[in-house]
Amino acid sequence: MPRCIQIFAKAPIPGKVKTRMQPELDDEQCAELAKRLLHHSCQLAKEYRNGEIQLWCSPDTGHPYFFALAEKFPLTLFAQRGEHLGQRMINAMNNALDSGFQPLLIGADCPFFDNQYLDNAFKQLEQHDVVLGPATDGGYVLIGSNQILPKDILDEIAWGTANAMQQTIEQVSQRGLKCGLLEPLADIDRVQDLELLNPIGLLTSGVH
Repeated sequence: MPRCIQIFAKAPIPGKVKTRMQPELDDEQCAELAKRLLHHSCQLAKEYRNGEIQLWCSPDTGHPYFFALAEKFPLTLFAQRGEHLGQRMINAMNNALDSGFQPLLIGADCPFFDNQYLDNAFKQLEQHDVVLGPATDGGYVLIGSNQILPKDILDEIAWGTANAMQQTIEQVSQRGLKCGLLEPLADIDRVQDLELLNPIGLLTSGVH
């Protein structure tokens, strides 16, 4: 089955993204940070060179930055659909599976993926139904599936909490599915996370 990397992203609108960085960063700096993280994720997916790239956009595909990314990178834009994050992720993965692709869905807040990590995720799906890439804060930075998932499987997840990954593992297990786990990675959600960006050069003037 051909592979597919799905990137989930919010439109980089000042005041609507990376708000947990405030007040240390202002609205414009938060939006600039979101753009740089998203651009980096698209670059990583391009360098993987092993599958289709899809950018799943919220609230829709209409933001100019999404168009700019679609012109620069070999990706297709999709609008996220669903009442909450869990439904939107399931809808995206099931869409890919319906189209004959095996999806890995990644968040744009984690700039630390590499080819080996993505390869390991796909290898996990050879022996498991679902794969998760844990985040160091208790959530997860990656989810993938090798089969159509129930639309309500992620309905009861407390998103943005330290329990999100464990609750997801429990929901997967309750449906009789096997879940594989990868090594934990950090995501960039809080001001103290910004120092993690220095080694990969994502911080620029205007974003401290």
